[in-house]
Amino acid sequence: MTLFFSRRALNTRTNTFTNNMSSLTRYVSVQGQRPDGKWSSHLLERDAFVAAARAEAQSDDVLIYVHGFNTKQRDMLARHKLIEDGLRGQGYSGAVISFDWPSRGKTSAYGRDLRMAGKVGKYLVEGGILPMLESTWKPRVHLMCHSMGAFITLDGFARFGDTNGPGTGAWKVDQILLASGDAHRRDFEKGTAGALVLRHHAKRLTNYYSNDDEVLTLAVAYHGKPRVGLSGMPDLVFGEHIDVYATERYRHIKPSFPNNTAEQLYSHRWWFEDTRFFEDASLTIAGGAADGLPTRTRTNLGTLALKP
Repeated sequence: MTLFFSRRALNTRTNTFTNNMSSLTRYVSVQGQRPDGKWSSHLLERDAFVAAARAEAQSDDVLIYVHGFNTKQRDMLARHKLIEDGLRGQGYSGAVISFDWPSRGKTSAYGRDLRMAGKVGKYLVEGGILPMLESTWKPRVHLMCHSMGAFITLDGFARFGDTNGPGTGAWKVDQILLASGDAHRRDFEKGTAGALVLRHHAKRLTNYYSNDDEVLTLAVAYHGKPRVGLSGMPDLVFGEHIDVYATERYRHIKPSFPNNTAEQLYSHRWWFEDTRFFEDASLTIAGGAADGLPTRTRTNLGTLALKP
């Protein structure tokens, strides 16, 4: 069973999700594909969704995958399965759910998706994180954010104060993992508003980045600002915010490509096909010490890197 919550509008006539924004969050359980190739799914109430996630978990952990731009719903579902299989293969036993937002699923729609991403971050927190934290289950909530999902998370966290969460203290997720994060590098510098809000609402942030990410190279040209998934975080960051250099790992596993477009896309999405990344992610979610994981080594500058 695949679980996700969505802000895509639902066409009730065809019972299919569109690429437009919905006025409400819908919770979905997917049982699999029918013979006609369409997904067999059911809408759930919020509490039933939390209960379904708890039933899927063999531990008190839930990981929320936040996809990036150029992602159709069927692509989100396919990547959800890669993440779930990859983590389970490395010992993760918690639930995996996804936040589905209305990306158009076209490389030419970057600007449109970016505008949409600026509207959906609050629903990641309001519709997914807080219902888990407010439930009687009270799991450890983790995020895996790819590409523009990093910006969505940063923006969403900034929109919620402490009083929006359960209890009297600050609401807090456990681990945030960014892969190919499409967010401004400077927003993670120690003392900036972005870094402060992430530190306040997360136990630890791990940023996986590759200098060979060709999609983020294009994003730099669009924004005129360095991206955290391409260049890493600034030199001055909070101690709970960890950079993991992955360029050499990418070069080690990179296959040959039939064309430039295939290479470009792979350089941005290879994480979901890499056993080393999932092993490192599983150990990170489990709370392993950043500088003590067997999946990591040191660069010649002394910083952390995925082993090639």
